[in-house]
Amino acid sequence: MPATSRLWIVRAAALAIAVAACGSPAATVAPTTEPVPTAEPTATPLAVTQEAIPGLAKNSVTFANIEYTLTDGFVSNQDPRKYADKASPEPTEATRVFLLLSGKNPTSGRPELSAELFNLVLGDGKPIAADPLFGDGEAFIAPASNATADGFLAFEVQPGTDLKGATLAIGKAPDRIATLVLTGTQPKEDYPVKLTVSGEARGIGITNSSKLLYTLLDGSLSIDNPIDFPNYETGARANDDELFLVLGIRMFMESGTLEGTFKDQFRLLVDGAAKAPFNSPKGDSIGPGASVDTEVGWLIPASAKSVTLQVGDPLKEPGTIAITLP
Repeated sequence: MPATSRLWIVRAAALAIAVAACGSPAATVAPTTEPVPTAEPTATPLAVTQEAIPGLAKNSVTFANIEYTLTDGFVSNQDPRKYADKASPEPTEATRVFLLLSGKNPTSGRPELSAELFNLVLGDGKPIAADPLFGDGEAFIAPASNATADGFLAFEVQPGTDLKGATLAIGKAPDRIATLVLTGTQPKEDYPVKLTVSGEARGIGITNSSKLLYTLLDGSLSIDNPIDFPNYETGARANDDELFLVLGIRMFMESGTLEGTFKDQFRLLVDGAAKAPFNSPKGDSIGPGASVDTEVGWLIPASAKSVTLQVGDPLKEPGTIAITLP
């Protein structure tokens, strides 16, 4: 055999031995590949939802002389701070009750009121405070004098909250709370009450001993101050245990003259205790044969049993007129 052939046989045998030494084909190294990334699930964007309040009633109630009327209401997840943007409202993770209201101010003043006075009270008695909107939507709370304004309040609730029997409570203790019914008949308000009053009495003017005839014209009991320019120490709303008593009185000058606001001409004897008026009755100087009509107001206990008007100088045989309470 030629030498080249023997060399080829030796090399082939060596290669066979090397392959056998490497073991089974499982030891073969696979080519390296990059791992396939796992796709993240696509998040579903929040959508704005809005549901009507079943049985919503457009009721009205008065607090501090402002008449509040419920014009609409719904449950939604929209952001109350973006409520004015009707074209593109923004959703939130929370659920809220939105109450749309109109406020009417028939007086010549403007009470100091805020959203903190408003609570949504559920049927189980649980109160929920209004969102602090910092002026957004709250123009209706204290409209300008002789004006009307619209706005809304928002209250965060749990999804699925039952609003049957819910009310809007207005006021903070010790004030009398006003209650606006959302889904039922609004009860008739107990006040104001017009009083049946009459009578006259004579008195002596405190400043210069003038002689006056005082005649009762009318009277009322209220829980909201009916006098346009009151002494604001009383507030515009009576406390839970108080009432505003306002009397219309004509002062006729029989002799002499009188000047001033006439506040010192009147006292109210409430269950025997004398009370000065809370306001300064409107008036001007009056001379012999002249008269002036004015309104005089007192805060009295709601439990008062006996009320008597006392007129003129209390040290010079003052006149008295009994007031009949309902």
